[in-house]
Amino acid sequence: MRIEPDDEVYRVNAVWLGPEQFPFPWRATYRAYGMGLVLLLVGLAVARQLYGVTLWSFAFTLLAAIKLTQVINRRMGYERPFSAVLAMAAHEVTGPRQNTRTRGLSAAARALLREQSREAVPEPVPHGPGRRRARLGRTSREDKR
Repeated sequence: MRIEPDDEVYRVNAVWLGPEQFPFPWRATYRAYGMGLVLLLVGLAVARQLYGVTLWSFAFTLLAAIKLTQVINRRMGYERPFSAVLAMAAHEVTGPRQNTRTRGLSAAARALLREQSREAVPEPVPHGPGRRRARLGRTSREDKR
């Protein structure tokens, strides 16, 4: 069972299949052709600066532009235009992140020991003959009296 959209605008599929005598074996929207052309030109400019102009740099740039166009167009639709995809990518890149930077092990151990020593500071115990020294956080039997 196929459900058709009830809005007339969405029934129109803006797709160019090529010349009437020789149609293309793929379906692509006008938007995809324009985006692919822009990506190809940008890729060629970058490839020219990095590798120079060769047949292989053109071929790989063309393949990369086609694949990138496919990936971008999979994320787009009638409800999500290209401007929304760009805004979503900008928010993903510039959004706040949790600080996951870790300190070195010795610095973290020192900080942990410093925090523990602040929490459990024992009261001074007088050291006399016959009395044992109190350990950190523990008291001896004689101190309980």
